[in-house]
Amino acid sequence: MHSYINSGAGFPAGTLVNTDKGLIQIHEIKAGDMVLSSPEQGNGSIREYKRVINTFKAESEEIYELIIRKTINPDLEYVEDGIQRNIYEMIYLTGGHPIYVENSVFVEGWDNEGNIDQINARSNSWQAARDLRIYDQIVVSNPKHGDGAGYEVVSIAPVQDVNRNYGFISAATVDDNKPFDTLVYLNDDNYYIIGGDINEGIKIKRDYFVGPYRHVDYPNDYPFYKDFQENYEKIIASVRGYIADIPTLCRPVYNFEVEDYHTYFVGEQGLWGHN
Repeated sequence: MHSYINSGAGFPAGTLVNTDKGLIQIHEIKAGDMVLSSPEQGNGSIREYKRVINTFKAESEEIYELIIRKTINPDLEYVEDGIQRNIYEMIYLTGGHPIYVENSVFVEGWDNEGNIDQINARSNSWQAARDLRIYDQIVVSNPKHGDGAGYEVVSIAPVQDVNRNYGFISAATVDDNKPFDTLVYLNDDNYYIIGGDINEGIKIKRDYFVGPYRHVDYPNDYPFYKDFQENYEKIIASVRGYIADIPTLCRPVYNFEVEDYHTYFVGEQGLWGHN
């Protein structure tokens, strides 16, 4: 497969990489480190630690938000309260970074039946992040509840550039499948996420969120909320209300080359991606 290490593909600082020493932030990965990997021509089931050959940094690339989810069946033994919940994790990456699609499914009422063959052909293949589809099933190495089955794509969308400190991804402007807004702060060595209904101040208490996420907290977050609203209103006015014309947030991204297998796993739950 084509190598993406010199094409600007990658992840921002703070993204966790699965290594033989645990989770390490991607900007701290160096040549010689051993990262969890799987053969690029396989299905992700064979997993071994492989050596990092080279590391790369691109100074300014457009950032996308990928949300993955697993729905927990309330009848499972480890679900104590008998309530169906979702496990969400947000991954930030460039639109061209390849992610493995284990199974691409036809969505009734969403997809055209004439595209079934094309949709099926996406299964067991590497897809650029920007081309992922809702309900694409992906591979994770470190599931938080149960096994790795049932993890799927919720949404993939560019991060809107609100100001120099953070970007916004609105549930309303992505599609009907994203259930909450997110604001992501990306700095030189980490990132953190605030989510919920940013415009209405509604918290999401029912689901689990993996990673550096917290619910927006009203009224304690009012100064932040005010700053966001003022900036966002100015941006909306500058593009005359055309949300799609809001610039995409650009940040430095990191990538590295892995010996033999050319893949690695990112995030707390280990999403499988190419190098």
